[in-house]
Amino acid sequence: MADEDQTVDEGNDNPKDLRKAADDGRKARAEAEQLRRELAFSKAGIDVDTPVGKMLFKAYDGELDKDTLTTAAREVGAIKDAPAHTEELPEAERNQRRERADLASESGTASINQKDPFRAAEDAFREAKKDGAPAHQAFGAAMAQIVEAHQRGDSRVIPTGSRS
Repeated sequence: MADEDQTVDEGNDNPKDLRKAADDGRKARAEAEQLRRELAFSKAGIDVDTPVGKMLFKAYDGELDKDTLTTAAREVGAIKDAPAHTEELPEAERNQRRERADLASESGTASINQKDPFRAAEDAFREAKKDGAPAHQAFGAAMAQIVEAHQRGDSRVIPTGSRS
């Protein structure tokens, strides 16, 4: 009996060995096709581990070039378009925009990226002292940060039980 890892000799015309070689060839071809598809999807940036990616991988029967796959993936939502590059704004401008958005929404919640008001108070105190302000002025600068956060409705500075 031939070992499974051995190849069939070209001169061997035993039907059993030929059938086995044909079956092995079909399996190898199917595996190669599967790997080729996985590689093409990967190069196109499609995550085949997500539900949408899995469905696209199973259902897609078009060309496997990167552009065609990417277009198909965008159509079904398997790839999200990258956000357009925007000009980088200074931090102060970003903070002002966040504050305006919070005030406009009247949500009373702090923006996710908004600095912790107590840390902002510490920074304001240190900055004022560094600039030569007396302690009472530095304390006032720190308290101004806390009061501003309270006015914005930042729950991190509103004592529990006093929310209306």
